[in-house]
Amino acid sequence: MTKSPACLAPVLTLALAWASASVGSGCGDLEAEGEPSLDGGGQSGLIDAGGDGAGDAGSGPALGVVVQKQVDTTSADVWVYLDLESGETRPSATAPDWPAWDLKLQRFKLAVNGGASGAGRVQVAVLGMTDFATVSRAPRETYAADGPDGADSDLDPDTVLSNGDMGWYEYNSMTHALSARPNVYVVRTNEGAFFKLAIDSYYNAAGSSGYLQLRWAAVAQPEGTIVSRDPVAPDAGVDATTSASKP
Repeated sequence: MTKSPACLAPVLTLALAWASASVGSGCGDLEAEGEPSLDGGGQSGLIDAGGDGAGDAGSGPALGVVVQKQVDTTSADVWVYLDLESGETRPSATAPDWPAWDLKLQRFKLAVNGGASGAGRVQVAVLGMTDFATVSRAPRETYAADGPDGADSDLDPDTVLSNGDMGWYEYNSMTHALSARPNVYVVRTNEGAFFKLAIDSYYNAAGSSGYLQLRWAAVAQPEGTIVSRDPVAPDAGVDATTSASKP
């Protein structure tokens, strides 16, 4: 015998209530399973900070969540200022009234808000050619801000992120191309947070230059007081700006 819709209503209501309770419980479990973990090197989450990455300054991604961002640095006259906590960028021809910025980028140049490049207290520890995934805690030493201009062809400060063999790129004088070194840096921000940072490329998918590809993730605070040194020594190495064709 076929039951009428009226007879089925209580059964359907009970089934829907049970399903709703089950889904609610499952979502809670999934949220817990999705919590970032540093055991795997901090690669448990991934955020694409496309666009301007606007967000509340100082909020920042959770520990270990990797943020990826392509920054248009094609202008030779405008710096792009970046806050690592929020992922927000602000292009400006002059230093903006924005104390939250940590890095500024222009073409292949990267500078920090500290030392000779800014009024902030941003410093960088250079870890060199290190596996990005294995860095889960900031080191205690040795941190430095950008130093004054050295004996090269430009008038720019010599920056931690672009200085000599520990800088982010290698320059090919035959092809005038830049290739990213597998270096890892730890940046202490204006807010006192610590982020591991890697620069992956200077080119976009079409091969055009002036599109810096950055990757960063929050790491645990160092154990003990950090050790700082004098601003980075002037760069005596090859300067990419000395070539006839700038990258």
